[in-house]
Amino acid sequence: MRRRALTLLEVVIGIALLAMLLGALFLFFADLVSTRESAVRIQERDAGISAAFELLEESLIAAMASHPQHGPGLRGDERSIELLAWTVPPLSAGAAAGRGMPERRVLRAADGVLLAWRGRADGHPAPREMARGVGFTRFRFHDGRAWRRDIDSARDGGLPRLVEVAIWFDDPRDPARIERDDDAEGMDAELPDGSAAEPDPADDSAAFSAAFSATDDPERFGDSDFGLPRPDRLRVFVIPDARLADEEIEP
Repeated sequence: MRRRALTLLEVVIGIALLAMLLGALFLFFADLVSTRESAVRIQERDAGISAAFELLEESLIAAMASHPQHGPGLRGDERSIELLAWTVPPLSAGAAAGRGMPERRVLRAADGVLLAWRGRADGHPAPREMARGVGFTRFRFHDGRAWRRDIDSARDGGLPRLVEVAIWFDDPRDPARIERDDDAEGMDAELPDGSAAEPDPADDSAAFSAAFSATDDPERFGDSDFGLPRPDRLRVFVIPDARLADEEIEP
């Protein structure tokens, strides 16, 4: 029995189907790789932010108000915080070493990157990248009376009582982000039946902001220049043993 050969049309159709299948597989694997890379970036960013928070917490616990040779113990503004912290002396140094030597530590946000410095107070340590992909970072300082945008412990007579770090993964000043957040707030404000939605008891960021600053608007996170949505990461550090700037400090 003689077999019929494939026609040109059938060959073209077969090639087209094969090309479509290969294209679909390529798109699937490309999307899979992109999703994996995005997940890795998010994981690295979150781990870097957590490490930066740990460094700041450790530094604030050992912070000093001022030092005779190195000046203010803590200076900061909305974009950075710089402080002097006592280092723990090695056990071999004995009790005569006291608190150890002061160390300068800096945390700064610049161009979507969170940077940290750590080294001798009289040195110039190289910056270390802690987290990338950070849209906007804001530091604030509570002096026991109100939130402030800048601090100088020598000038202001002591360390602040609280240090707040707010991080947005996307720049909240971006018009597109503001529009998305406004739409989301409108959806959360009312239930389908028109009644007001109950606040989430697990979300205490608004309550905390209202408790420490009567001028803060919890829905817009209390910025007087432009409305800011609630941050993606918020951490408030307490300095329980803040000392006065004129306290005697042994060099």
